[in-house]
Amino acid sequence: MGLHSAGGRTVATGATANISACALWNPHASSRVWVTEISWAKTVATVDNPMLIRTTTRGTQVVTVTPDIDNSYERDIATPTGVLIDVDYSAEPTQAGPHLKVWNCPAAIGSGYIWRFDPPGICVPFGTGLAVGTIQAVIVQPADVTYVWNG
Repeated sequence: MGLHSAGGRTVATGATANISACALWNPHASSRVWVTEISWAKTVATVDNPMLIRTTTRGTQVVTVTPDIDNSYERDIATPTGVLIDVDYSAEPTQAGPHLKVWNCPAAIGSGYIWRFDPPGICVPFGTGLAVGTIQAVIVQPADVTYVWNG
C-alpha cells in the first residue's frame, strides 16, 4: 500500500451550513483508503467552524490535486487507488452525516488543526470521500489542507 500525502489551497466557500471546502475522493472500484492525518491552516484572519464528514458523491469539482509518484513517502508507486483531492466545487458533494469531527478556528492567519487518526486510520471505501467543510452558515476561508493516507 504505502503512505502518501497531497494537499492544496481551498477557496472561500459560500456562507452556507454543511458546505464542503475540500475532500479526498477514492475513485477506485474495489480498494479502500485509510486516512491517517488531515491538516488545515487558514490563510486569512476570520473565524471558521470546520467539520469532517463523509461524502457519497464527488460533486462537481473546479480545482483538483492529482497525486502521483512524488506523493508517495517512499517514492516507489503512485497511489494505487487513484485518490484525488478536490479543493473547490461548483456543485457540492453529497454529505453523509453526522459529522465525524467538528472544530472552531480563531480569527488568526495560520490557525488551524491537525487531525491524526490511530492506525489504520479512517476508512474511505471505494466510490466515497472524506470532506472538510463548515457546520455553521459562515464562509470557509481559504486554507492550506493536506491529507495523509495509506492505499
